[in-house]
Amino acid sequence: QKFLSLDGNPVVGSSFKLMINDNLDPNKQYLIVAAFSKTPATQLPNGQYIYLAADPLFFLTVLNPNNAYFQNTYGTLDSNGRATATINIPNDPTLSGLDLYFAFVILDPSAPSGIARISHTIKVTIV
Repeated sequence: QKFLSLDGNPVVGSSFKLMINDNLDPNKQYLIVAAFSKTPATQLPNGQYIYLAADPLFFLTVLNPNNAYFQNTYGTLDSNGRATATINIPNDPTLSGLDLYFAFVILDPSAPSGIARISHTIKVTIV
């Protein structure tokens, strides 16, 4: 089973954690991706869909993981298939009420287009 879950409160000016628990893929590489919407879903090169819109946030998190706001969003799962990412929310009150959507992919060079699995999508609302 593969799960992505929220740990903490997504409050403006603070941070929260995203927890991956994927016992099917220990020690494999992962990438957590974000978007402002989950529709329309994005078709990946292997023909599968990730339920995140291909918007500017999507491309930021795909092309520039592990940045100041999205930390440890790319890495290797531990031997139990777990990892934790930290999402830092800027101290900008206009972000309150903003919905963000997150999912992760498991990367495997032997899989079609290098993507072995895609997780479900979760919604996080900034308070």
